[in-house]
Amino acid sequence: MIVPALLIAFILLTNDNKGIGALSVSKFYPVYNNGKINKQLRLKASGNQKGVYILKKGNEIKYIGYSGSNIYKTLTRHFQSWEDSTQTRITYSKNENIKARIVYTSTATQAAKLEKALILKYKPTDNPNKYEQYNLNLTDDNLINNYQNEAEAPF
Repeated sequence: MIVPALLIAFILLTNDNKGIGALSVSKFYPVYNNGKINKQLRLKASGNQKGVYILKKGNEIKYIGYSGSNIYKTLTRHFQSWEDSTQTRITYSKNENIKARIVYTSTATQAAKLEKALILKYKPTDNPNKYEQYNLNLTDDNLINNYQNEAEAPF
């Protein structure tokens, strides 16, 4: 399935077909370096950063998530233990070789739509429940068919 068209349609265009802001994309870097958040990810603990994060172990994409307010807090929660049995959380050890790629966005809506597109494209193993929540509509299908190959994708 070729999903990259979602990235152009949902992320770069609004309903009036005007661009809504450029994306800032990092490479995959280890999340933790010597027990501390890796500075190469450009995360700010006190910042109001919106965006999508992709967690990868080896060559396998494990999890895709987004934050509409503070991506630092959202991402680091995956590396904390949770004792709350009423909530299901995907957590990893700081010692695991987990790498992250951050895509910073201009708006929370842009981040949510990018998360949807990336989950549909990559089907990460640690958030399968999201597949059922996300369905392509007719507009998505038409936009997807505009791309002939994944090399044209902006991400």
